[in-house]
Amino acid sequence: MEINETNKKCYLYAIRLLARRDYSRHKLTQKLIDKKFEKEIATDVIQYLIDESYLKEEHYIEARIKGFMHKNYSAHFVMQKLNQENCYPEEEIIEQIFREYNVTSETQILDLIRKKLNIMSIDKTNIQKSREKLIRYVLSKGHQYSEANRYISNAIDACLQEH
Repeated sequence: MEINETNKKCYLYAIRLLARRDYSRHKLTQKLIDKKFEKEIATDVIQYLIDESYLKEEHYIEARIKGFMHKNYSAHFVMQKLNQENCYPEEEIIEQIFREYNVTSETQILDLIRKKLNIMSIDKTNIQKSREKLIRYVLSKGHQYSEANRYISNAIDACLQEH
């Protein structure tokens, strides 16, 4: 990359952004274009940042996976969200990070149920409504209906036995 006044400004702006947090190639390019830098200059700067190891999309992807995982989103949902951000990690990378932190679909669903039950009160009069609310909540995190239903049934039964 040949340094001139225009791409130097673009480069410095990109470095300033990267100093605050990781970005994907796509997001950083979009930020530079939004700042009114020409697409060609932004692309050249991005390539230079990648060549010099300032922009490492793998770090961004890993951070996003961990963030979604800690919010109890399913591995499949994480893949979809990353694809929407124009990041295309191997499925194995997501599974590896989940294994590294001992996170399974079961532990995520149980954690979601536990959190929701802490703010809900279940008694015999509102079992079905509570079950539906819990299922919607777990499904919104990308988990499978069959798994969610099984764990929710067990949790509701345990709650009712306590009362």
